[in-house]
Amino acid sequence: MLQTIRDHTQGWIAGVIVSIIILTFALWGIHSYFIGGGNNDVVAEVNGVEITREQQSLAYERLQRQMQSMSNAVAAKQDVSALKERALKNLIEIETLKQAAYKQGFRISEQQIDSYLQSMPELQVDGQFSLERLQQMLANAFLSVSEFLELMKTSLLINQPRIGVLFTATALPDESEYVISLVNQERDISYISLPLPYFLAQPITISAEQIKQYYDQHQQDFLTTEQVNVEYLQLSLKDLMAAITPTEVELQAYYHDNENTFNKQPFNTVQDKVKTAYQQQQAQEKFAMLREQLANITYEHPDSLQFAATQLKLPIQTSKMFS
Repeated sequence: MLQTIRDHTQGWIAGVIVSIIILTFALWGIHSYFIGGGNNDVVAEVNGVEITREQQSLAYERLQRQMQSMSNAVAAKQDVSALKERALKNLIEIETLKQAAYKQGFRISEQQIDSYLQSMPELQVDGQFSLERLQQMLANAFLSVSEFLELMKTSLLINQPRIGVLFTATALPDESEYVISLVNQERDISYISLPLPYFLAQPITISAEQIKQYYDQHQQDFLTTEQVNVEYLQLSLKDLMAAITPTEVELQAYYHDNENTFNKQPFNTVQDKVKTAYQQQQAQEKFAMLREQLANITYEHPDSLQFAATQLKLPIQTSKMFS
């Protein structure tokens, strides 16, 4: 995959911020380790490795841009000499950590870099490594592909000792022996299986006395929510309409009084509509009258619906049980 990246992006310059680790080194100006420069004034030396003024300048510029991106006000207050000193200190620390890692025998292989690249979620599209995503993310750090890969190699290298310390644990000899003994312990057990179908297939006889005894001992298990029902009278406009049977004379009179309502169509073509409209009008008038009577009667006789039911000729209905 590394060769594929090089083949597809040869000579392409862009910047990248791909992870917390790499972000740190990009801002510190490690790019200058790889490209060199015309100004070779040495400002520091770490075990024979020189750090030039150009490297310090590049690191300072990146550090300054970092501060500006965080807050213009904060960046304005930063002393130039203090930022340059900080940039140089960062370069020295990186070189020191790199040399220490090499001295302790740490190395990074091409396979490790390849595996790390493919596992980075920032470079994946639909779960697959994407060269296009890599090209999008290489921005503003002035790194070629080869420089970017070298940057990753350095960052992974100097993080190996730190990660090793973080994941290191200590144990006394007796503690180790105890854990190993627990891990390697074995047990032999004997068991018998009692399948439920075997018991269900056997005839089971339960007497009424046993049922009664069980109920008496577990009455709390058979409690139900308290429920009530109500009696009521119902006035229905639909029922009142069904009880009205107008004569043809009444319908003719209603039609002539409301001829505009039926768009002046002939009576025999709209007779059913006329009948429905007549029934609805009569039912609404009767409904209003009965509703007022029902309110008055129940107010005067609040203890029972029987008197109202007799007076209005309505059946007393009973609701279903509800909580």
